[in-house]
Amino acid sequence: MTLGLIMAWSGLNITSMLNDWANAGVFSYVLPFLLVFAFVFGLLSKIEILGKNKGVNMIIALAVGGLSLVGDYVPRFFQTIFPNLGMAISILLAAVILGGLMIKDEEMEWIKYIIFGVGALAFLVVVFSSLSDFNFVGNYFWQDYGSTLVVLALVIGVIVFITVAGKSDDSGGSGKKPGG
Repeated sequence: MTLGLIMAWSGLNITSMLNDWANAGVFSYVLPFLLVFAFVFGLLSKIEILGKNKGVNMIIALAVGGLSLVGDYVPRFFQTIFPNLGMAISILLAAVILGGLMIKDEEMEWIKYIIFGVGALAFLVVVFSSLSDFNFVGNYFWQDYGSTLVVLALVIGVIVFITVAGKSDDSGGSGKKPGG
C-alpha cells in the first residue's frame, strides 16, 4: 500500500500531522535545539580547541543548545528568520532560472554577478527584516535606521566594487625595469 492510502484510511493528513508537531513543540524547541547543538558540536569538533574528546564537545554542545532555549529568544528568532529565508531562496531561485534562460554561451559572465547581487540583497533584506522584530539596540532601532544602514552598505559596496574593478596592472609601459 502506498503512504497516501495508509494516511487516508487512518484519517491522518500532513496538515494535521504538522499541527500536532507544532503543538508538541517540535518547531519551537526540538528543531532549534538540534540546529544549535549540531552547529556547536560541529564547530568544536572541527577546530579541536578542546582536543579530540567528543564527549566534552557533546556536553558543551548540549549545554549551549539547552541554554539557547531559555528566554524564548532563539525559537522566536528562528520562527522569524527561516520563513524570510524561504522567501529569499525562492527569489534567488527565480533569478537563477531567469538568468539560465538568458545564458546562451559562456561569454555572459555578468549574469553570475547579477545573481550574486540579488543573493546579497536578499541576504541583507532577510537579516534586517528578521532583526526588526527584536529590540536589540533600543526601541525600533531597525525600523528607524534600517533603510539608512542598507543604503550606506550599498554605497560602501559600490565604492569598494569600483575601487577593486578600477585597479589595473600598471607595470610602467615597456615591462622593463628602470635603468636596465
